[in-house]
Amino acid sequence: MRQNQPLVRLSPASVAAPIKRFANRGGWGRDAIRWLADRGAVPVGSWPANSRDQKYYNDSNRELAKNYMVREWVECQPRNLSQMVSLLLRGIPLAAGYNWWGHEVTLTEAIWLDGEVAIRFRNSWGNWGDYGFGIVRGAKMLADDLVGPYSGSMT
Repeated sequence: MRQNQPLVRLSPASVAAPIKRFANRGGWGRDAIRWLADRGAVPVGSWPANSRDQKYYNDSNRELAKNYMVREWVECQPRNLSQMVSLLLRGIPLAAGYNWWGHEVTLTEAIWLDGEVAIRFRNSWGNWGDYGFGIVRGAKMLADDLVGPYSGSMT
C-alpha cells in the first residue's frame, strides 16, 4: 500500500510454517524478513493465514510467493526505543519479538499516553485484546528482535 499497489493479504503462515518445519513454535522477525527477501509470501487465498498444513507448501505456492518479496528492510538494535519510535513515526510497521512474552507481534504506531510514548501493536491472535490490537508501555515495549520492511515487489 505504501508503494501504491493494490492490497494483497499475505499469509504469515506461508513464511513461519516452513521456517519452523510446520511446528507451532515461536520465531524471530529477522528469520522471517530474510525468508521474505529470498522466497516471498503467499496470498491468503492460496494459503490460509494461520494454517501450518504442509499441503500448502507446494511448487505452485512457492512460485506464487516470488511475486510478493521484500526488497529492502531495516534491522534495529535490540531494545532501542529511539530506532523503534523513529520508524513507526515514518509509517514503517515493525515485526517485534519479545523474550518476556515468547511471541512476535507487529508494531503499528507510536502513541502518547499520560505524557509518555507507548506502542500500539497487532497480534496474530485475532480474538486477543481489542480485536487483535493491544498497547505496550514502559520497559515491556522494548523489543528484543525488531525488523521493518520498507519496500517490496509485486509482479
